[in-house]
Amino acid sequence: MPSQDNFMTSKKLRKIMESDRQYLFQNYGDRLPVCFTGGDGSFLYDQDGRRYIDFFAGIAVSTLGHAHPGFVKRLQAQLERPIHSSNWFYNREQAAAGKLVGELSFPGKTLFVNSGTEANEAALKLARAHGQSISPDRYEIISFEGSFHGRTFGGMSATAQEKIRRGFGPLVPGFSYLPFNDLSAAAREIERNGRVCAVITELIQGEGGIRIADRDFIKKLSAMCAKRDILV
Repeated sequence: MPSQDNFMTSKKLRKIMESDRQYLFQNYGDRLPVCFTGGDGSFLYDQDGRRYIDFFAGIAVSTLGHAHPGFVKRLQAQLERPIHSSNWFYNREQAAAGKLVGELSFPGKTLFVNSGTEANEAALKLARAHGQSISPDRYEIISFEGSFHGRTFGGMSATAQEKIRRGFGPLVPGFSYLPFNDLSAAAREIERNGRVCAVITELIQGEGGIRIADRDFIKKLSAMCAKRDILV
């Protein structure tokens, strides 16, 4: 990531940065000295009107671009309806979205959450519940070196990177860490450890350095786990 010294900071930006540092937790450390205040398609605009091409896409959550007319129209229409009714009631749009996810991916059920970390927390709970339904001793989860699964306690515990976990111990017990893409190591651990209830892995490690899981590794790992009623 470029140094902050490589950026020109205007008076407007310095005021925003000073307010940020005074009133907000600095949990992300030093960030790039840029503040986006506008967007159109694949372009972003900062507080001084400079234009940028957006290759970040909000870390992959803004893939429709910015101010997409169809998206804006749907959001405006929803704002004229109930904003939130809680999970105590049925939700027409949520049910329709779940149906669409199943049609476009694979049959099953969908849980809508707010973030990847929250999705992983739900997956870890589901894995533990599955293991406990088989045996009280089935609770351990295998993860892989270089992984990143979030910054909650469960997510950090599943993350096999010391820099993410450092300073927050003791974390959630019951996780083991193996070399990524090493089928032999996974096979030995699964054969040795009868407490394993699930394996959590990324198909492409991001925080680990853009490391891609081998197709053969995923295929054989999944088959190995299926034989032992271990979730992946």
